[in-house]
Amino acid sequence: MNTRGLTELVVPSIGVQTGLMNQQLYTLVVVMALVTTTMAAPLLSLLHSPEAFDEDNPAGTLAG
Repeated sequence: MNTRGLTELVVPSIGVQTGLMNQQLYTLVVVMALVTTTMAAPLLSLLHSPEAFDEDNPAGTLAG
């Protein structure tokens, strides 16, 4: 897990401990943190794959 993912887990933990966040919201935030952290690397790899870009486009925008 990257630093952003760890921060997304520590901050809500403090929120629950101080009473600023209920258990249901905490669970939702933790699941969101895990899902977005898990999906970040595959999505970035897909977006930066050579197949996603047009060879004739020096600007490097997605080929359509």
